[in-house]
Amino acid sequence: MARVDLIEKKVSARTLISLLLVFCSLLFSLLSFFSSFTSYSTLLVFLEWGTVLTGLVLAASTIAPIRKYLAHNSFFLELSITTIVLACLDLIWIMFTSYILSILN
Repeated sequence: MARVDLIEKKVSARTLISLLLVFCSLLFSLLSFFSSFTSYSTLLVFLEWGTVLTGLVLAASTIAPIRKYLAHNSFFLELSITTIVLACLDLIWIMFTSYILSILN
């Protein structure tokens, strides 16, 4: 039982971190859109791509341990799938804002 508790703690931390990374990427995207004519826009674009892809990989890598060890708790599975969907929508938003920023510059 202690092993399952340890795995549950690890999965919950990874799921929370991946969700926070996706929301940070959205925040970076909004910051890069509003600071499009400053020197920090390129850095913010790289940060938003890096955080959303890291969050997406982290959320996708937590699905296998959840299905294997935590079949009784579907909350983490649903949260990981929600994070993946949010990351995909965030990727579409980042591509759109990057396209708009390239037109404006």
